[in-house]
Formats: sequence, C-alpha cells, structure tokens
Amino acid sequence: MLFLAAMTAQASLITVNTPSGSSIVGAGDVSAQVIFTTGPGILTITLSNLEGNIHDAGQLLSDLNFTVDGIAVGYALVSSSAPQITVAAGGGTAAGPVASTGWGLGLSNGSVDLCEICPAGLAMATPVTGGPPAQTLIGSGPFTNVNRSLLGGHNPFLDQTATFTISNEALREDSAISGVRFGFGTQAGNYIAIDPHTPAVAPEPASLLLSGMGLLGLGWWLRRAKSRP
Repeated sequence: MLFLAAMTAQASLITVNTPSGSSIVGAGDVSAQVIFTTGPGILTITLSNLEGNIHDAGQLLSDLNFTVDGIAVGYALVSSSAPQITVAAGGGTAAGPVASTGWGLGLSNGSVDLCEICPAGLAMATPVTGGPPAQTLIGSGPFTNVNRSLLGGHNPFLDQTATFTISNEALREDSAISGVRFGFGTQAGNYIAIDPHTPAVAPEPASLLLSGMGLLGLGWWLRRAKSRP
C-alpha cells in the first residue's frame, strides 16, 4: 500500500527592519535591516544600513542588540566580515578590501550585543578591535551632503552590509529571536527598538512545496481507495 505523508520544515530565516519613518534626533532618518539565519549550534547575522545619502555620523549603524529566547550565555563570535569604503569631502569614495568588521560581542541581562559602539555594562565575550570610531556601518551614496561629524576620523566605514557568525551549542534551527534593537551613531544608547514580541517564522518556499506535494499525494491515494469495489 502506498502512503504519501505531508512534509513540513521549520524556516530558519528571520528578517527584522526598522519601522518606516525612523529617525535619530539631531542626525536624520535611519533605516536598517537584519537577517537572522538559525541552525544547530550556529547563528548567522546579515546586518545592513539601508539609509541612502547619509550625511551625519548619527546615521551610522554601530550596534545590534537582540535576545535568543531561552539562551542567555555561551555565545562566541566565530567570524565577521564586510567590504570597507572611504568617504571624502564632496562625496568622493574609494573602495577598500573585504575584512573583519572589528566589532565585538557582549552579553547583558540575557541579551546579545554586536557592537562597534558598545553600551556600558557588557560582559565582552569578544572585544572590539576596529575602533571606535572607525568601522561603523554606512549606507549607500551619493555622499554629496556629508558634514564634519561624518568625516571626523570615522574612515574607513563598513560598506552597507556586514556578516557575522556566532556559535552556541544550544542554538537550534527553530530558535526564536526577540527584542531586536538597532543602535546608531558614535555614542551608545541611540536605539531604534522593534516590537519585543518574537517575529513570526513562516515555512520556507521549499517546505511549502513539499507540504503541498504530500497533501496532493494523500488526496490522490484516498480517492483511489474509495473508487475500489
């Protein structure tokens, strides 16, 4: 007897964006995105500054704070990388190499911090090596309106997107992320907080396809069984 079961799988991607219209007082509009990819023992983070034509140092992305539900300790920063860019007065740029971000990893009250500008009180599992103030994450150009705060010793920047790999033996594919906060500027504490509730995790497209195929197969088998004398 043939029996086709429905197959489902838990998605491993969680995407979080700053709310539309977010801004930092005295600096201007900000926009950022983080993609968490969870797996057994590993968390990969893709962090992006989405704000275009940045003009002020307060718009630089310098910190990411979040909580992995049920896991408060045991994190280690395995690797990080990002392309570098140097911005000159008038908006000229020079691309640099892909290199380590120099960001650190710290823990505080059950939350995780990836930071170049780190808040006080963190227990640093991996210390900052890239500054501050250099190697904060800048958005896309053109940088035609840059002011002195942006150019004052902040080069080189990380160009738009940085990737981090974090290990923890307790991580699972279905580990939930909550309490995400994006930190901006060259002073700690300029956060844009996201709804602390855990983001919904939807099945991946491949999982949906497998589930649909399984259900179709089951329906075909039931119809065939009913048609038999």
